[in-house]
Amino acid sequence: MKPLTTYITSIAATLMTLACAGCAESGPDSRDATLYNIVELTEMDAGTTTFALYSQDSGTPATLTCRGEVIDTTAVHEGNALYLGYMTHGQGPDESGEITPVGYARINNLMLQQADMADLTGWNLDPLSVESLWRAGSQVFMRLMLPYDDNPRQFALIVDKATLENAVPDAYLLHRRETAAPTFSRRYYAAVQLRNLWSHSNVTALRIHVATGAGEQVFTISNPPAHWKRPHKQAARPRFQK
Repeated sequence: MKPLTTYITSIAATLMTLACAGCAESGPDSRDATLYNIVELTEMDAGTTTFALYSQDSGTPATLTCRGEVIDTTAVHEGNALYLGYMTHGQGPDESGEITPVGYARINNLMLQQADMADLTGWNLDPLSVESLWRAGSQVFMRLMLPYDDNPRQFALIVDKATLENAVPDAYLLHRRETAAPTFSRRYYAAVQLRNLWSHSNVTALRIHVATGAGEQVFTISNPPAHWKRPHKQAARPRFQK
């Protein structure tokens, strides 16, 4: 399998301003300072937009709601993660409640891929910097510093097929630019959906290998309790994006 060359998106540009005429307007003392988080768009209809906010490594999200349709669903679909700026209405930063969004930006939403290790030769030749990496429900969120490049590049989280029957499979964050031309670093966010892997009854965690300028860094992400706290049974091999 050869990973697809793709464009990846940085949010360094100004957040898209929301036309919040339909959002809840309360008194000036009922809203807190603006917060910025990666959230999942869970539902949007004519009356309400709903987001899921996961604390780090949490399986149960806080539910954030706003009146009106505030996200362009031609660019961000239900189930996608996005970077959201918003004000709360008195609740704590990790608590459910009504919010007033002030802006948002698209981030890179990916599916976990699979490949033979032989196809991943050189996966670590174009290092990056990991600012944070954490599980959010069935996904893994990443905040990275990557060389800026407006050309497409290879960027994917790929699990080694030979390890899929292990309790803790190994996955590699592949990053390859088409050119080694000098550039500057910029912050990027990515969300990788792991639901198909978590549905495999043997899997209790995923080990993620990342090549950084200081050497290889390894993160272990646990399977959400909703998936692995059940009687063991033999399951079919999970399906992945190829």
